[in-house]
Amino acid sequence: MGGQDGGQMFNTVVKALGGDKLTHIASVTGFDNKGFVTKSKVAVPKDASGLFKLISDKPLAAADLSDIPADADLAMALRLDSGAIFDELRKVIGAIDTDALEEFDEELADTEEEIGFSVRKDLLASLGDVVSIYNSPGQGGLIITGLTGVVRVKDHAKAKDVLAKIVKLTDEEFNGHLRNNNNNRRWGRREYQFKSIDFQGEKITYINPIGDDWVVAPAWCLTKDRFIIAPYPQMVKAYLMHQKKAGPTLATV
Repeated sequence: MGGQDGGQMFNTVVKALGGDKLTHIASVTGFDNKGFVTKSKVAVPKDASGLFKLISDKPLAAADLSDIPADADLAMALRLDSGAIFDELRKVIGAIDTDALEEFDEELADTEEEIGFSVRKDLLASLGDVVSIYNSPGQGGLIITGLTGVVRVKDHAKAKDVLAKIVKLTDEEFNGHLRNNNNNRRWGRREYQFKSIDFQGEKITYINPIGDDWVVAPAWCLTKDRFIIAPYPQMVKAYLMHQKKAGPTLATV
């Protein structure tokens, strides 16, 4: 590993990532009474840090699957504490190189000043710890274009404020040239319109591209306790309809 210095750096990185605490990995693959199953276990002590701190020790419960329709042909659900992950990643960077951590914090501070919100205290603090992604044929979804993502929200006010600032920044990035140069307002221009739909008491926002060959119209919706995102507004509508009707979910089956 590049001599003595390289070896020391290798040990430092492994320890920072928590690899020095790893005792064993076990995996088994086969058939149970219903289908094909793979189960893996990674063994570490309770004081393990680094990458192993990124994995929640709280398992998913059946209720955590309530955002996924029962007919989903592709689905993923995971417990993801984004704030804790951010904090642990900073610790890993600092354990490897204190100068790198200082540089990271300085760049982050500059970015946050520009975007107008704190990534850790505002964005990540507003999110819950359950994330779901699925595709539902019953909701008209085709693989990839029908994928719908749902993130639990624990602080609606913070999430709403951050989302408004992100939309404003994105609009400026996409359409700023139109406002800065009126001569660009002609047929054949490229413009990305942010449009909204009121649906079942919720506001769905999507991007309508003009003069560009997008195959999607990215859409999202922030409810009291959920953030839904999909390639098209129709998929967000389908999620809201399914939840309002209390349709069958993976939690119910």
